[in-house]
Amino acid sequence: MSLSGINMPGDIIAKFESDRMSDSGARLVLKLENDNMIIENDGLEVEQMVSQLPEAEPRYVIYDIKMMNRANIEDFRTVFILWMPMTSPVRMRMMYSSTKQQITNNIRGIAATLQAEEKDELAMERIISKVNKQQGINNY
Repeated sequence: MSLSGINMPGDIIAKFESDRMSDSGARLVLKLENDNMIIENDGLEVEQMVSQLPEAEPRYVIYDIKMMNRANIEDFRTVFILWMPMTSPVRMRMMYSSTKQQITNNIRGIAATLQAEEKDELAMERIISKVNKQQGINNY
């Protein structure tokens, strides 16, 4: 483990790159376990993913969301979510926070980065709204 957290393994980066070329895009839930980063779930719809997030442990979510781009064409936007419930142990929260940059440095094309503490913050409409705001797209 480095001072900036746990390094992101090449196999996770390769899985993301492979999945992002599929029709449904990349959908990964990552967790830290025994000083390693592992894939906990992949390929889930947003609702399934949110329902399976633990109530008292952080997770990373890398998710391609299909939405309209600035040219009004349906496109994927990669969203990085740090799931950080307030009930997580402080040490665990610190480890996830210090490792976050490893992901954002290694995953190309992240359109928006979000942090959520409660599951209602991860409703698809709220995610899309936040992505649009970070991308400078207005929904009028």
